[in-house]
Amino acid sequence: MTVDMLQTEDIFRHEEYYEINPIINTGVNHFGTGFIPFYFAGSFGLQYLVADALPDIYRKMFLTGSAAMSAALVIHNNSIGLEVGF
Repeated sequence: MTVDMLQTEDIFRHEEYYEINPIINTGVNHFGTGFIPFYFAGSFGLQYLVADALPDIYRKMFLTGSAAMSAALVIHNNSIGLEVGF
């Protein structure tokens, strides 16, 4: 999730890219790019709560699916030139 967050921040530094997540776009439009870490912290917290509430077999599927989706987005973002800065 950290790499995804840093790539999302990089999107807003380049005019040729755009964020497709409407929640992030609305948050950034109203509060600036400082909204991005709060969004990802909330997303992580919600993901934890959902995973904690699921039975073991569904928890594993949920967390594996979440990790796979995040990895796919990071790989795609990297392929179009978005960077991760620490």
